[in-house]
Amino acid sequence: MIEQGASELSDDSAETGVEAVGPKTQEVIYDLGCGSYKYPSSIGIDLSAESQADIVANIEHLEGVVSDEVADKVVLIHTLEHVNPLAVLKQAHRILKQGGIVYVEVPNAYSASIVLRLLLRNTYSVVPDHIQTFGFVELTNVLGMAGFRVMRWGFKDAEERFLSLGELGWSNKLGRLLGKILPQFSEVLWMEGVKASKEN
Repeated sequence: MIEQGASELSDDSAETGVEAVGPKTQEVIYDLGCGSYKYPSSIGIDLSAESQADIVANIEHLEGVVSDEVADKVVLIHTLEHVNPLAVLKQAHRILKQGGIVYVEVPNAYSASIVLRLLLRNTYSVVPDHIQTFGFVELTNVLGMAGFRVMRWGFKDAEERFLSLGELGWSNKLGRLLGKILPQFSEVLWMEGVKASKEN
């Protein structure tokens, strides 16, 4: 069963109210396609040497760069719309430990802002390097094809750094207002999936 939730990358102890006994081990988190905003305490991988990447590599082909089953979490924040999503998610699946978590954020293809731009400006997107679009069904399907079971999902406003060239035009403002009333029309779709066991 897929659960809609409000927290992204939440700590398990915060959800259960139970803290682990004994010393806490450091989670190994990879941020694939980190760009200029690497997820805190993660190992960033990006194709651009000008990014915050710890490792410069093509995230669609990480064999020989990252070993199998070494990560507790993989983060893909505004990455999948720029790449071959299935190839990248298969790499995330390969490097995650059994039961590991993948967290994905993508622009919501059905956000009010995008629909307004489509209707009023006759343009789907003002971001030329987005080669993929995702709604709930499309993102759920590609995660499933890569071997993940979606556990949580939700919608939220885009951070300022992800708005079109920093511009918050009237269509974005109206879109944000509609997104607050009807969250499924918000700018960002996020999902958290778990690497299914080999028996499943």
